[in-house]
Amino acid sequence: MTRSKPLKICFQVRRNGTPIRQHFLKGGVKAGITFNQSYTEVDACIAAGLDYYLWRMDHYPVWLKAEIVVWHQMKNLINAHVKSAEAAQVERASKKGK
Repeated sequence: MTRSKPLKICFQVRRNGTPIRQHFLKGGVKAGITFNQSYTEVDACIAAGLDYYLWRMDHYPVWLKAEIVVWHQMKNLINAHVKSAEAAQVERASKKGK
């Protein structure tokens, strides 16, 4: 049995033409929350609907686990940017109403 190589997936996510990781959020709340890589992996695994036991037993290839973690981080970053844009729109609308 031959193993096929994984496809190289490059998440190209942009906000207003700028790579989303370089587009900083304005007025963000500094919650001071920190966590380690283990938490990141558990969170990503569960969000992807994968079996955590199989994840911990290395049933999934490392390249897939890495892609799942990056996908989950990007998903969270996109959600944060959407919330930021929504808040900015509400603020603009409230200023128009004054």
